[in-house]
Amino acid sequence: LENLEFINGNLSIYGSGISEIDALKNLKTVTGYIEVFVCDNLKNVDGFSNITEVNAFLSLEFLSSLNNISGLRNLNKILGSLVIRSNDKLNDLTPLSNLRELSGNLNINRNPMLLSLDGIENISSIERRSVRIFNNDLLSDFCALAPVLRNASEEFTSGIRIENNAYNPTLEQLQDPNLCRQSPPTDCPTGDLTFNSQAALDTFQIECDTIFGDLNIT
Repeated sequence: LENLEFINGNLSIYGSGISEIDALKNLKTVTGYIEVFVCDNLKNVDGFSNITEVNAFLSLEFLSSLNNISGLRNLNKILGSLVIRSNDKLNDLTPLSNLRELSGNLNINRNPMLLSLDGIENISSIERRSVRIFNNDLLSDFCALAPVLRNASEEFTSGIRIENNAYNPTLEQLQDPNLCRQSPPTDCPTGDLTFNSQAALDTFQIECDTIFGDLNIT
């Protein structure tokens, strides 16, 4: 497939037997959607490095080994939704910094190692007016959303759902540069302490000898 430049249709990549997609490195255009899902051994999407536009939705889902999306560094337009969901090792969205236009929804869910939304700050508009960011255990920096919200309508802001992350800012906090992120705590927590994933447990760096409450590891 190394000579492939154009797909007049959709591109689906599925299955644990897929470990790399470098054979698609010359692909430039897909007229439909791109979905990559349940590829347990896929660590990157470098094969997408020449794609600048997706003409429907783009989804990266259930990729337990994915830790690098630098292959999306030239992407500047998605004429549909962007879905990044259930990627156990993904911790960095900055390769998306060239993305300017998103015509669908933005869904970033269940990525337990993701710390920040840095990388989406250059999206000038999200036309479907739906943002869903939830169940990202370590996500505490939402400041990259501020440029998208700056001139947002009430209809758009009513479609924002941020829940069950390490930090869940309100709309007002999202637009305040001092409140759109939350620094990790430095003192032993008071009250109950719950870890909802292995990633949250592994990255807990506060040196505590006493917890004044219940400890729950689920």
